[in-house]
Amino acid sequence: MKKFIALTIILAFVAAVASGALALTYSKTKPAIAAAEKQEEAAALKTVFFNGFKNIEQVEKDGGKYYKVFIKGDTDEPSYYAVTGAGIGYNKSSPIELLVGFVNPQKAGVKLPDGSVVVEKGFVCAGWKVIKSQETPGLGENAKNTKPAFTWLGKIMGKPDDTSLDRRTSFQQQFSNKLPQDMVAKKTIEVITGATYSTEGIISAVKHAQQKLEKMLGK
Repeated sequence: MKKFIALTIILAFVAAVASGALALTYSKTKPAIAAAEKQEEAAALKTVFFNGFKNIEQVEKDGGKYYKVFIKGDTDEPSYYAVTGAGIGYNKSSPIELLVGFVNPQKAGVKLPDGSVVVEKGFVCAGWKVIKSQETPGLGENAKNTKPAFTWLGKIMGKPDDTSLDRRTSFQQQFSNKLPQDMVAKKTIEVITGATYSTEGIISAVKHAQQKLEKMLGK
C-alpha cells in the first residue's frame, strides 16, 4: 500500500513538472508563433491582392479579426475585405487554413486585381492564399504552389520579384470572381489532380471565411 502511494506521489510530481515545463515553453514561444503568423498573413495579403492596395486596416471584433483593404480611390469604404478560414481536406487532423479576399458588396462594379469586373452581388471571392496546410506532398500540398517568381514577364520588366505580378496557378485563378456558394468541386471548380479531398477542404475554407466575415460585419 505504501509503495502504491509513493508511486502515485511520484507520478503526480512528474506530471506537475511536465505541465509546468509545457506551460513555460508555450509562454516563451507564443510571441514568436504569433509574429510568424502575422508575417505569413502579411505575405498572403500581397499575394491575394498583388500588392496593389493603398493601405490595409486590421479590425478586431468578437474575438476574431479581418482586414479592410483600401485601393487607390477608396475613401471611407474599402474595395475588399480579407479574413482567414479553415476547412478539412485529406488530413482530418490538421485543417487547411487560408487567407481569403472578398469584394466589398457595397462596391458595385469593382475591378479585381486580375482585371476582371465583378457583376455578382454579395461576397465575391477575389482570391486566396494557403497560410497553413499539412496535406499530402505532391498532391494536396500543390495548392500552396504559385508560379515561379522569375517569370518571363518579370524578366522582361526587370522586376522578377515584383509582387504586383499575378503568380497564381490556374487552379487558384478559377476561384476568382465567384461567390462561395457557387463553388462545387468537379462542377464549378476543377480539382487538384489526385487531391479531391484537399480541393473540397479549400472550398470549405473559403466558405468558412465568408461566414466569419459576415458575422463580424453583422451581415
